[in-house]
Amino acid sequence: MHDDVYRYNEERWEALVEADALFTRPMLDLDEEKARVYLGLDRLGIPGDLAGRKVLCLAGGGG
Repeated sequence: MHDDVYRYNEERWEALVEADALFTRPMLDLDEEKARVYLGLDRLGIPGDLAGRKVLCLAGGGG
């Protein structure tokens, strides 16, 4: 079941996709290094190796 908020949100995102908004384009050719550069993780002070760490990825579903 989808409520009014869901439908409104879906319509707005679909309109942004139709307008080819930059942040709605998939980046399918990213590898780890390209992703770090794109996101500016070094600038944000995120360590290079996250192995063994718990990371909260908000809105990271890619959908």
